[in-house]
Amino acid sequence: MKNILAAFARNTVFANILLFLIFLAGGMAVSFMIRETFPEFSLDMISVSVPYPGADPEEVEEGISRKIEEAVEGEEGVSQYTTTSSEGVGTALIEIKENYDISEVLDRVRSKIDAISTFPADAEKPVITELTLKESVVLISLSGEMSERRLKEWGQEIKDEIQQIPVISQISVFGARDYEIGIEVSESRLREYGLTFESVVDAVRRSNLNQAGGTIRSAGEEIRVRTVGRKYTGRELAEIVVLARPRGEIITLDRLARIDDGFTQDPISATVNGKRAVFLNVFKTKEEDALAISGAVRDFIAQKRKVLPGGAEIRVIYDATDMLRSRIDLLTRNGIIGLALVFVLLWLFLDLRLSFWAGMGHSHSL
Repeated sequence: MKNILAAFARNTVFANILLFLIFLAGGMAVSFMIRETFPEFSLDMISVSVPYPGADPEEVEEGISRKIEEAVEGEEGVSQYTTTSSEGVGTALIEIKENYDISEVLDRVRSKIDAISTFPADAEKPVITELTLKESVVLISLSGEMSERRLKEWGQEIKDEIQQIPVISQISVFGARDYEIGIEVSESRLREYGLTFESVVDAVRRSNLNQAGGTIRSAGEEIRVRTVGRKYTGRELAEIVVLARPRGEIITLDRLARIDDGFTQDPISATVNGKRAVFLNVFKTKEEDALAISGAVRDFIAQKRKVLPGGAEIRVIYDATDMLRSRIDLLTRNGIIGLALVFVLLWLFLDLRLSFWAGMGHSHSL
């Protein structure tokens, strides 16, 4: 150690360059440091979700949940699993044993689920993800004197615009009901045309799906055949042909039923200052900086307010970085106070040069 100190004392240029590089590395580390209130951590759980549109819980249990259970049963690294069969979707929560790499178990579970070939034909592709706790950074409210549909559409538009900001990748909209198309079939109309409820259901099901037709291969190309027939609006559903008579008369769905293109019956309602509202929750991933996200959102809102129509309002109602900023400020103040105390005390009992260099060492340790 004495030889190293003596070498630094003899070569002051090298010592000053090394000091400069240390301060430069510290400044770069601070500038690239991810600032967050709590670190992201895994729950050691895997979620599997398989949508099955139009199926009741019994059909989901038979066609989805049991097949998932058979696939993950006895899989290495799986502690236990729980399946839930609901209307239109089957889900499974898989808990991972301790000391197992969740990414490896996730890959094995995904391979087992993707290899299931006996899912119902109408079932959609499984969604398999690792469950993590996402940190909410900013909560935004959109409010105004407008219809529920227009407010929901506006919320989706703002979400798409915010998601284009480079530092933001995770954002969700809530506070509004989901879209739903209701079909109320008239019993008297069914008797009038000699139809049954099951025949109407079958016509809607057959005319409201996308069907793969296989692949045509030739020497120079490959053509995938697919019938696109899924309906997304009440107007499209109204044109479904339920009955075609020999004389050419066509009975469409709108002649038999009342079609309500609206929202679910869930009791969801959000207001801000007495006005109907929806909310946007901006999250961060473990690679993103909370302060950068907060600043980008506030800049976006400041620009958006300039072009909003009368009666519409956008605001931040919660910002988690307020607490983060206060913590960083506290650390900064404590560091400055500690540096000042070291410098002053050494200056009182020793000389100015020694107190300065000791203070530099203290600042580097911070």
